[in-house]
Amino acid sequence: MCRLFGSSVATPAAFHGDWLMEFSLLADTGIVSAGSPPGHRDGWGVAGVVDGSPTVLARQTGSIRADPGVLDATRRILERVHPDPVLAHLRKASPGLAVSLANTHPFLAGDTLFCHNGSIHDAARLPLRDPAVLRGTTDSERWMAFMLEQAGTAAGDAFTDALAGAIRDARALTAATAWNFLLIRGRRLFAYRDSHSRDPGVHTLSLATLHDGVVCCSEPLAGVLPAASWVQLENRELVVLERGIVVGRRTV
Repeated sequence: MCRLFGSSVATPAAFHGDWLMEFSLLADTGIVSAGSPPGHRDGWGVAGVVDGSPTVLARQTGSIRADPGVLDATRRILERVHPDPVLAHLRKASPGLAVSLANTHPFLAGDTLFCHNGSIHDAARLPLRDPAVLRGTTDSERWMAFMLEQAGTAAGDAFTDALAGAIRDARALTAATAWNFLLIRGRRLFAYRDSHSRDPGVHTLSLATLHDGVVCCSEPLAGVLPAASWVQLENRELVVLERGIVVGRRTV
């Protein structure tokens, strides 16, 4: 269980960092599975594309709420460098997976940024030609590496097709509580929801339209936009965002 946030906007300089402050509250109040202790406090990170380069802007273990000074500094970085697209992650570690920086999302691999919400059962069933690319021990990082190996050098719409194919292949190989992810490559933000959880809100992903962009989050952020403005992705729906608009939408 984790919390995800992403945005794609037409005018990056016009999109300020206040969303981070409200998103950070989910570290304490975010929805968790029935019977699970509260909190998404096992790590956090913010990343985005800055001047054409995928960049991890902040990444730490522990709770994003632990040090208000670090949180405010990250907000100021966002407002100074204006990344687009951008994604953020609050981690609730799966049982048995270490709380470490190497296991903290978002992950950066080449020109791709990635974060995930869910637990993949027996992730070793996702084969990798080069397991040495993994820096940590999470199922999430392996899931990213599997998809990127499947996609190879595909670009543009061909990358979207390859990503969809990799999702289908992964589902055929093993199961997961959820395959939900946000992925950035170039100016495109990919948002995918795939869960059969019976816990309402744990593995959801919703979109909301701004005046010049689109934001997505595991839970609606009323301080960004009213709750009624958020529309939940359908199960197995892959949405592609670029420069503040939806450029692709499909069921995978």
